[in-house]
Amino acid sequence: MNPARPLVVAVALLALSMAGLQGLPQPEASAASLAAAQAEASALRATLSALREQSAESILKLEHAEEELTQAVVASVRLTQDLDAARAQARGTDGQLRRRVSALYRSGGVVGLWATVLDARSPAEMVSRKANVDAVVAADARIRNTAAQGSGRLATLERESQDNADVRARVAQVAEEESAALTGSLEQQAALLAGVSERVRVMVEEQRRAAAAAEAGRLMREQAAARQVVAASLPAGVSSAGASSSGAPAGPVQGAYAGPPAVCPVGPVHSFTDTWHAARSGGRKHQGTDVFAPHGSPAHAVVDGVVDKWSGGGLGGIALWLRGDDGTRYYYAHNSANVAPVGARVRAGEVIAYVGNTGNAETTPPHIHFEAHPRGGPAHNPYPWLAAICAG
Repeated sequence: MNPARPLVVAVALLALSMAGLQGLPQPEASAASLAAAQAEASALRATLSALREQSAESILKLEHAEEELTQAVVASVRLTQDLDAARAQARGTDGQLRRRVSALYRSGGVVGLWATVLDARSPAEMVSRKANVDAVVAADARIRNTAAQGSGRLATLERESQDNADVRARVAQVAEEESAALTGSLEQQAALLAGVSERVRVMVEEQRRAAAAAEAGRLMREQAAARQVVAASLPAGVSSAGASSSGAPAGPVQGAYAGPPAVCPVGPVHSFTDTWHAARSGGRKHQGTDVFAPHGSPAHAVVDGVVDKWSGGGLGGIALWLRGDDGTRYYYAHNSANVAPVGARVRAGEVIAYVGNTGNAETTPPHIHFEAHPRGGPAHNPYPWLAAICAG
């Protein structure tokens, strides 16, 4: 079965539902029908969910393409260096061969060389001259072998370089196609939300918040159970919070971030998936979650807190740090603009920035690179927590 068919059917049903409601002679009467509005909201949420799943697949393919492209670029740099060295060696051996041919010609060629042996005045001199001729012949053979090996090496490197160029072109095309697919999915989500009544949009958001609350509750119960298991396995005097009974801190262990109930940093048009520790250029690893959304979409404070830092350059481009009241520092990068000034106290849900693709994200679809640093320490994977607070 075509995987896109359920989505097409859902979109069609939603469109028919919306057209039917708009075609009624008394629009206000349809708004009064709570059951009809709820049905429309449920259909819209199902379609949005399918589009987000589709987007997540595009993000994974885009991630894989970017990783392949990074590897191909690194290989291209190495091949360029090897090619330069091989060409320099080829020029050197070619020069040596030309000089040897010229010298051989001036000396009368091979016949002239052997004539010097025959002109020897004594057997001892003949042996000495023969040894000199053998040395010259051996040196010439080494130059020819070096030239032949260099030529073969150069040909191999040129083939590898062309193959590398083909890989880069193919992967760049895949990345472009997946970027277009992701952008198209986000545009569809925005268009669907724009095409319904305010009442239905409110219902969709209410349903989303209910789903997020349920998912966050489930996640918190799982985390509490996991903490109990860890606490039961710890030696006496050591707490599961990471400190000994004497107050000496135990080393923090990086893993999934377990945050409090919160507001989705981007909504309601967004898509993201788990790319924690995915490879990045320069041997780096991805330290957060990329939440994709249309350019200029509002980015919200996930919790109450204080904006304690802005930055406007480097890999993150326009970025800000939110120091949450929960003790975690949250990082929003690649913004098109920051709104909340440094030192401002903000409430959860307040707009603090806008989605963009500044910094090293210029070639990717717009998104917020989101990180969570518990107690201001190393980044932990925020994806499970984001999946809970952005559910639906």
